[in-house]
Amino acid sequence: MKMDTASLTINMKSLSHGINKERFELSLKEIDWNMDNIEPGDNQAFIDLEVNLEDRGIICQGILEAVFVMPCARCLKKVSFPITEEIYRVYSWDDSISDDLDSETVILGGGFSILDAVRESIILSIPGKLLCTPDCRGISYI
Repeated sequence: MKMDTASLTINMKSLSHGINKERFELSLKEIDWNMDNIEPGDNQAFIDLEVNLEDRGIICQGILEAVFVMPCARCLKKVSFPITEEIYRVYSWDDSISDDLDSETVILGGGFSILDAVRESIILSIPGKLLCTPDCRGISYI
């Protein structure tokens, strides 16, 4: 399985029919995350991917291990938080399958990007109120 790690696009021609497994090392700063107030903390991350190429579509699942940074909810100081989050998405060239919220339509034979699925996992893993310390007193005390 081959993936462009800057765009998180998997080359469909590199997949064999059935289950394809691979561990990819990502350079997080090369990826255009397009997320407000969230940025990579470490440059290095890993994604363990299992891509199942079937007759009517592709089931893509995996685990992302990374560190991201965002502002403290009280004082706005940058706080890093680790992520170990599951990724899941179904890709299909059959429109009847693609009506599901967790599926996307792809063109058979090209490539498909898992960036949206990875981005969603990151956003869903953000703590509700990220604080630099449990007793952070806020901006007025800096």
